[in-house]
This record gives sequence, structure tokens and C-alpha cells, in this order.
Amino acid sequence: MATEQEQISTLEKTLKTKIRELIELHHSLKAPLGQVLMVEDELEQSYVLAIDLLAHGKDLAAAQLLGTMCIMQPYDGRYWRILGLALHKIKRANLALAAFEMALVIIPDDIPTLTYRGETHILLGRIVEARNDLQKVLDLGQKPSKDDLPFVQRAKGLIRYARPQTTTAP
Repeated sequence: MATEQEQISTLEKTLKTKIRELIELHHSLKAPLGQVLMVEDELEQSYVLAIDLLAHGKDLAAAQLLGTMCIMQPYDGRYWRILGLALHKIKRANLALAAFEMALVIIPDDIPTLTYRGETHILLGRIVEARNDLQKVLDLGQKPSKDDLPFVQRAKGLIRYARPQTTTAP
């Protein structure tokens, strides 16, 4: 009968072998790790959980969960978008911008992402960039879908903060 230490050692060797096999499969298939591990359904459930965490003010937990999800499935722009939102909420604006950039690489002209990025630019005082993003939302959202409509409305409200401040001489 094997001791507990021997059982742990055997388990460790088995896990290392399986991890090496997964990494080799990941490289040979050139597929995202989430797909290789066949955890697509779990990732979708985690996405819903992350949105719920954000809705309940648990922004740091959401950011941590979403960071892992982006590693597991880096080609899903929704994960990057919501990671950016979570990072924005925990006052990591520069990291949020990077996440929004990733989302826009995957889903170009995504109205929600452009709106979030525009708002983040406003908070950073990057008025030109904010105006560009928000104006693009307004241009793209001429006939918005029901999903995009709240973001177009938000962009309309935010764009006034993305105008250069004019000062009047005394």
C-alpha cells in the first residue's frame, strides 16, 4: 500500500504528463487553450458570472475571473470588452484601454466597446480620443440594434464631455 506522500508524488507526475500533452496539443492545433480543454460551456457560464459580479459591485473578482477567461479564450472579444469594463471600474484605466483595444481588434467597430473606451478616455483627460470614439459610435449607431441602443444613447450623453474646453478672456 502506497503512503500518502507516494500517492501525491504519483498524482503530481500524472498531472505534469497530462499538462505537457495539453500544451503539445494546444501548439499542434494552434487553437485557444479553452477550445483544447473543451471548456466552452464553462467559459460561457463564467462570462455570465462575471457580468453578475460586476452588477453586484464585485469588480475586482470580476476582473480576476475575466483575466483568466481571456487567457483561456483570447479570441472572444466579449471577454476583453467586459474585462476592460471591470478594469475601468477598479480604476485601472490604462489596463482597461488595453483590454478595449484587444476587443476592438477582434470585433472592429463594436459599439459597446467604443463607448466604454470613449468614457475611459474622458476620465484620463484624452479628449480627442474620447471624441473620436464617441463620434464613431454615433455614426455607426444611426439605426442602432436594440442591443446597441443604450450605448448610442450613452455616447450622446458623454460626447459633451469630449469637447475641448473653451475659455473666455476677461
